[in-house]
Amino acid sequence: MAARGYRDGTKPKFAIIGAGVSGICAAVQIRKQLGVDSLITIFEFEDEVGGTWYRNQYPGCACDVESHLYSFSFAPNPEWNELYSSQPEILAYLKKVCKDFDLYKLIAFKTEVLEARWDDDQRVWILSVKNRDTNETTVVEANFLISSSNAFGNPSTPEKFRSFEGPTYHTAKWDKNYDLTGKNVAVVGNGASGIQLIPTIAKQAKHLSVYQRTASWVLDRNNYQYSWITKTLFRYVPGLTWAYRSFLYFRKEFLVFPGLLRGGFFSKLFTKMSLRMLEKQVPNEEIRKKLIPNYELGCKRVCISDDYYPTFMRDNVDLITDPIIQVEKNIIKTANTEEKVDALILATGFTMYAYLFPMKIYGLKNVELSEHWNFDTYYGIITNNFPNFFLLLGPNTALGHNTVIFMIECQVNYILKMIKYMLRHDFDSVNVSKKAQDDFLSQLHVDLERTVFVSECQSWYKKDGKIFTLWSSNSLSYYYRTLFVKHSDFEFTKKSKYTL
Repeated sequence: MAARGYRDGTKPKFAIIGAGVSGICAAVQIRKQLGVDSLITIFEFEDEVGGTWYRNQYPGCACDVESHLYSFSFAPNPEWNELYSSQPEILAYLKKVCKDFDLYKLIAFKTEVLEARWDDDQRVWILSVKNRDTNETTVVEANFLISSSNAFGNPSTPEKFRSFEGPTYHTAKWDKNYDLTGKNVAVVGNGASGIQLIPTIAKQAKHLSVYQRTASWVLDRNNYQYSWITKTLFRYVPGLTWAYRSFLYFRKEFLVFPGLLRGGFFSKLFTKMSLRMLEKQVPNEEIRKKLIPNYELGCKRVCISDDYYPTFMRDNVDLITDPIIQVEKNIIKTANTEEKVDALILATGFTMYAYLFPMKIYGLKNVELSEHWNFDTYYGIITNNFPNFFLLLGPNTALGHNTVIFMIECQVNYILKMIKYMLRHDFDSVNVSKKAQDDFLSQLHVDLERTVFVSECQSWYKKDGKIFTLWSSNSLSYYYRTLFVKHSDFEFTKKSKYTL
């Protein structure tokens, strides 16, 4: 298609930060809907695409959303091997999408965006980017800045563990060269990453100690391999992959999401299912009591696993629930235990409130984003006083029940509807009004009150008691609310004489 641009013939330039799922989606749709192929640059910190699925390569790493649902609507994959795919297969899928849509030529690998500043005179973003191989810093200009960088790029490493003198690995920085076979290993954390990692490590290690702060709610994964017959049908029967994907999606919307509403039937049902599974898989009453959460199901991320609970029935695995009080050399101490270990694995999650860290984003009047926004956005896509800056999977757009790729596609389509409107009317900047943003946030937090996310627990969903990560309803509601751009919620400026 012919490239779409302004009335004077100039074309907008796009800078996309990150070549993970969100960045890939944005690049594909910008090329498809605007045709500005040569005017897109994707800045990627790593040396390969994939984002989260490139960085996280720990044993057992997999997705908690079904494969046919955790994929782009514009790039269905009939070749998925399992109901829930592992990290290597997801990464291979993302690489294939980039090859199929010819995105590699748009990506500047091993490039760090140090900062981005809005120039309100020229109505452009000015980026300082560093080549990590040469340490050379260059300046790049773009009309539109899209960030696909999220908090899953900032591993949380509690200070007390930095004094450990043996091999220490965070799940997001795994060392494949270190062999855990025959070692005494400690794993700290039992959230989503820990629950995937622990069963695999237990089969390798001489002894495994799992240090648990709070128990997680766990439901059956029921994973299975797709037969060659099934994959053949997906490959050749028109519409079958789409129909199956739709079935998986609507099942989560109408059966799983209700389980995240406080006091409802499905919430009670899922709680009973989890406790029944625990009782069946952990006959030891003392261990079972330690694995029962003391908060409502869904307040923290609900995990799915077929082999996590049975791992604690192994003779070489101990579950320790006493708080760690000291780490000295290669010894971990609690109030009641003292253990010498060969390796320490941190499944301690991420610093979720460190969006975009350490990058600095300066908007109107040279205000820096992290000092200004308090995670306040308009539908997680745009924030007041930062014109032409768009977020993908920003605050309050993650889900506790369905695929975030659906949310990402909604956001990309919304952004492109906005930009096409701007091109048609010769606008060169857009800023969401403070009132529109405040009205949206006010209703969002009213809606969140009916969910289990606001109940009492220590969760990465919250900061200072405020839910800043999750959407307040099912994803269909987000789709309908972002289907059209309410132009009256925005402040547009006409294109000036300045162009790139």
